[in-house]
Amino acid sequence: MKVTKMKKNKTLLFITLSLVLSVFVVTSCRDAVEAPSPAGPSSFAILLSMSANPNVLFAGPSTRQMSTITANLKKYDGTPLPGETIYFEIVNAQGMKVDLGYFDPLLTQSKVTDGSGIAEVLYFGPLYGEITSDRFLYIRATVAGQGSEIISTTAPLYFIVP
Repeated sequence: MKVTKMKKNKTLLFITLSLVLSVFVVTSCRDAVEAPSPAGPSSFAILLSMSANPNVLFAGPSTRQMSTITANLKKYDGTPLPGETIYFEIVNAQGMKVDLGYFDPLLTQSKVTDGSGIAEVLYFGPLYGEITSDRFLYIRATVAGQGSEIISTTAPLYFIVP
């Protein structure tokens, strides 16, 4: 009877240790996987970045200086998004459209992204008589998504009056 009781105790001890060990292993495995952040990025995130080169222009008396405006559209993981239309427009600091300089040949321009997710436009700055003091101006790029999704960003330009 004693031997049977000892066997039961050993069996019970073995089962208890096995349960404790399995809980430890399962808990430690869970620590290796991180829960996704509620702030994203989600698998639908699209990033739009923009630059102006050069971003400082002189308002000359008879010659308009030119800047290349580059928009880069990609997924959150860096994959480029080709074939998307980006709309470019000239705006002030408040985001209102202004008639100062132009894209060749219009005040607004739309371009489709290439295989690298890039769209470029040329912007021609104002002449000396069109502005009276140094000032900022912005080029806004907008991508219309599906439904009500809109992505927009700006690139600053600074004009110097000699």
